[in-house]
Amino acid sequence: MSSANKNKNAPAILIVDDDASIRMALDRIITTAGYNSIVASSGQKAIEIVEKTAVQLVLLDIRMKGMDGIDTLRVLKEIFPGLVVIMLTAYGTLDTARKAMEYGAYDYVTKPFDVKFLIDLIKQGLEKTICEN
Repeated sequence: MSSANKNKNAPAILIVDDDASIRMALDRIITTAGYNSIVASSGQKAIEIVEKTAVQLVLLDIRMKGMDGIDTLRVLKEIFPGLVVIMLTAYGTLDTARKAMEYGAYDYVTKPFDVKFLIDLIKQGLEKTICEN
């Protein structure tokens, strides 16, 4: 979990990246925007968290050691089809983007990303979650 103070009414966003500096940067961005953040360093850990914790949105890196982001996305969407997942990658290819969208990703963002754009995308994703529930 993030070390920031938790707001029990704020949506929980799961950050999944095997790079600790990226996790910390995203954690800061998410908590500064007023959301609760949960961090995971692997796809397997992300699946375990989503099975036990109410998560409204996932920011998921594509390239990770072990279970990559595409495989993690596939499992997450099998368990929770309505879960909003935004894929993040520094290695964007058309084929990877197509696979991510095919498996149910809400959107696909390349690193480095614009913080305002990412926060706006998160807001849109959370609105989609609220509308479907």
